[in-house]
Amino acid sequence: MNVTGNSTSTVGGNLNATITGTSDVTSEGKITITGKDTTEIISDTTVTGTLHVTGAQTNDSTITATDSITGKEVVLDTHTHTIKSGSSAGKTNKPD
Repeated sequence: MNVTGNSTSTVGGNLNATITGTSDVTSEGKITITGKDTTEIISDTTVTGTLHVTGAQTNDSTITATDSITGKEVVLDTHTHTIKSGSSAGKTNKPD
């Protein structure tokens, strides 16, 4: 299929496509994917560029980072808690 102008397609039911090669989508503008309930990606996924999440994020597994993680101006790889008194097995005060 070769479309040289604008194209709008409506599928009245489900769409299932089997692609045996690579799929590439290139756009001069924004690409929007909207699912009425859920949008699911089933494969390892690489994002090249900034990932901006506007809603809540949940994770069912460990998050691994190759660089520092910062939250609320706290850098996690250098963040420590000071035990002001008692055993290190006891309760600690909030960090300074």
